[in-house]
Amino acid sequence: MRWTILRLTAAMLIFPIAVQAQSHLSLPEGPLIDTEWHLVSFMPNDEALPEYAPPRGVPYKMFLQKEGRARFQFDCNRASGVWSSFDTDDNRGTVTFGPLVKSNKDCDTKPFDQEIADDTRNMTGYRLWGGLLYIQSERGTYLWHWLE
Repeated sequence: MRWTILRLTAAMLIFPIAVQAQSHLSLPEGPLIDTEWHLVSFMPNDEALPEYAPPRGVPYKMFLQKEGRARFQFDCNRASGVWSSFDTDDNRGTVTFGPLVKSNKDCDTKPFDQEIADDTRNMTGYRLWGGLLYIQSERGTYLWHWLE
């Protein structure tokens, strides 16, 4: 009985912390819910830097789930976290990602796999156009292709 009370007390103390940690992002809304995307390219804001496209056949995928979970595959690494979106127009809006929990294997496309994982925190807006998703970050624009 004493252990049950201790467990319940611990759960009551930990649960509000876990909820508070994820409460800064609301549940997503709009056309991005339950979609899967493949990265086509990254176009940096700095024109002196080259555009980057993952090598053919190397998986760079993003899964946006309706319950506010996001899963990524960056070459041989995996990542997951929370996401939220708000539509400002039919085909555009804001998108926000929380911190990602990610693996750190030594992939062939390093350091880009690490850079994109870190850059998700800086992604702010999106635009849908012709089956393509443009996500803007502080560093540049990520172009994703919808996977049906």
